[in-house]
Amino acid sequence: MTTPWPPPRTARRPLAPRVAAPREPVDPARIGRRVVRRRAKGMDADAVAAALEDARFDAR
Repeated sequence: MTTPWPPPRTARRPLAPRVAAPREPVDPARIGRRVVRRRAKGMDADAVAAALEDARFDAR
């Protein structure tokens, strides 16, 4: 015995709509600090201070 084609339709529930998770507000200062830290890997303290000043200037 063979299965009829097309397969019989079954009553399927529609998929639930995806609800976006609430997002935290963007904090530009936090992003700037993260960028400076990423650039500062392997730098000495003077270079880090200069990079921080540059980031503060760019943030204005």
